[in-house]
Amino acid sequence: MLEGKKKEAGKEHHKGRQGYYERLGYAWMEIARKREMGVSMREELCMRDRDIDKQERRASVSKSRYNVDYRKIITKTIPKYLDRESAKEKKIIARFRCGNEERNNKFWVSEGERMCRMCGEGRETIERMMHDCEESKGREEGVTEEGWFG
Repeated sequence: MLEGKKKEAGKEHHKGRQGYYERLGYAWMEIARKREMGVSMREELCMRDRDIDKQERRASVSKSRYNVDYRKIITKTIPKYLDRESAKEKKIIARFRCGNEERNNKFWVSEGERMCRMCGEGRETIERMMHDCEESKGREEGVTEEGWFG
């Protein structure tokens, strides 16, 4: 009985791996053949998986109806400014880019809590962070035709 369950689990794992390889554009037999020849596909599969995930995320962003600004702020590479900022600032900027951080829209919090966390003046909006916030003035190189901090 225990051996039968192990066999079933093995079949399910095999089906899962086969589906994974097909998602990446490889046939199960091709992977098995390359393994027999001693070719490691691990790195190639990981890179392919990351590329496909990135394409899927970009597709969902471009189709988003929740926040139309998503299309403006998507980038192709990791922005240079992320290397220079503190962890707190990175987190704030990343959340702004996702549309999750704009405090101005949080009508249930007090007026004081809606103030900009970077400079402490004015309401916290994406537009203000991009153009008016004193703390983000030094980041003009981040605003490109591809989007915010592209």
